[in-house]
Amino acid sequence: MKNKRKGVAFIDTLKTKVFLQRYGARSDELGPEVLKRATVCTLNKLVIRSQEREVNLKPRISNGPFSGLDMCECPEYATIEVPDEPDFLNRQVAGGKTVGEIFQFEFNGVISTTLFGCELKNMKQACAFCRSAGYSGMKFSLEQFREALEIITQNMEPSLVLNAGTIPDEYSGYSLISPYVKAARDLNLGSISIELCPPKQPGTERQLVSWMKDDGVTSAQFNMELYDRNLRRILMPFKGTIPVSSYLRILGYSAETFGFGKASTVLLLGIEKAESVMRAAELVLGAGAIPSVEAFRPVPGSELENLEPAFSVDEIVAIATEVAGKVLGALGKDALESREGCMKCGGCPLIFDVI
Repeated sequence: MKNKRKGVAFIDTLKTKVFLQRYGARSDELGPEVLKRATVCTLNKLVIRSQEREVNLKPRISNGPFSGLDMCECPEYATIEVPDEPDFLNRQVAGGKTVGEIFQFEFNGVISTTLFGCELKNMKQACAFCRSAGYSGMKFSLEQFREALEIITQNMEPSLVLNAGTIPDEYSGYSLISPYVKAARDLNLGSISIELCPPKQPGTERQLVSWMKDDGVTSAQFNMELYDRNLRRILMPFKGTIPVSSYLRILGYSAETFGFGKASTVLLLGIEKAESVMRAAELVLGAGAIPSVEAFRPVPGSELENLEPAFSVDEIVAIATEVAGKVLGALGKDALESREGCMKCGGCPLIFDVI
């Protein structure tokens, strides 16, 4: 990739990705304003193309398409392209909703949807780094979901991610998700990934994983986010009371049930000490799951929206690189190549830009 100010140069794609995720960027289309904290990761799906490789990226950018984004304070220059979204996103289903209002198109054939908001918000026990809406019922009907998904499967073979807010029972709200999983299974989807909170009640982790498997789930993500016990209690009033051991158990059962490379958890880089993140990563690997270290990005509207991340870009890159080496050594390349869901998308995770 040509550096327009310094001649020809190779871009450190992981470093550039982290930089954009943390600081945002400028665009000639919008003038000199630095765009940052516009969204956490899900509005625009951009791709950095360099001479070495192509890197999936979801930076905090709003209003595209953008090309030739100039990274603020960053020495490199990259051309950033917005992939075209399919026309069938505008197709309507029952009730007038469009396919694009129900599903988001991620990278690498992954589609995702959020089924309902978080009851923890209603209980005033939501995580401080989250801005999820409170629970107010399903966001769309099973009929709308099925019809939109059928339109998608007529045009592509998607890898589906189902996520939702946390409901403290039945098994963290999975009872509400189950009919949607079965609908996807009945459309012969080969990849159905769930993001969920572990159950509050100890000893029910295996039952939940078995239930998910019987419905048709093929991979699972249970996001620990933080490891430090005190920080978990302060920043995650409800989730922080679920011990790390519960996360490790359900991740282990998931790896055992769905296969290596198909169980994962997110660990945030930028809130707790590096030693805590590394310890958590080692424990997760010991359970047979993928520790996806991801840059903490303050979300507008959350309690931590003005928190300055604790690590520099170089420190985040160094930690991600070290964890990537441990993941590759523990799980092997074959397991990683079979990953699904958010791990397959690769927009937010950092380790797959190293492996």
